[in-house]
Amino acid sequence: MAEEILLGVEISQKIEDIMNGFLRASGARCVFLVSRSGQLISELGFTRDLKVLSIVALLSGIFSATEKIARLIKEELSELLLEGKEWNVYFRYIGKSYVFATMYKDNSILGVIKVESKIACKKLFEILTEEVQIPKVEKFEEDTEGITKLISKFFEETWED
Repeated sequence: MAEEILLGVEISQKIEDIMNGFLRASGARCVFLVSRSGQLISELGFTRDLKVLSIVALLSGIFSATEKIARLIKEELSELLLEGKEWNVYFRYIGKSYVFATMYKDNSILGVIKVESKIACKKLFEILTEEVQIPKVEKFEEDTEGITKLISKFFEETWED
């Protein structure tokens, strides 16, 4: 089961401030902060015409696939670039649990996006590692003997009536 990340108002505002600063400085169109499990943590910019939930799900898949490729080649990848005719996507990993994905068009400069995303990711890493608490779900321990006795008792009482 995927871990759900819960953010307080103050932490959400800090994350949004960092991402807003990134958008202003980089000239990118939109930016997403996504967890490894595919949870959208924050999105900013021009996302109205985009299928955000589909993009987030695919970002999570790309995150996992890239991680597996890195393991196979015994390398630690920290960024990824996808270039298209109209849109480009630049990913930067924040630790092992998050991805910072930027979507931009050709009128933006990739070098500026890389530098600004590195700065933003460093700030986000500090917030995400120090302040974000991921609740732990206790593993359900199955008591088959107890369950079997309970079911047997139920049927015994039911058949006696």
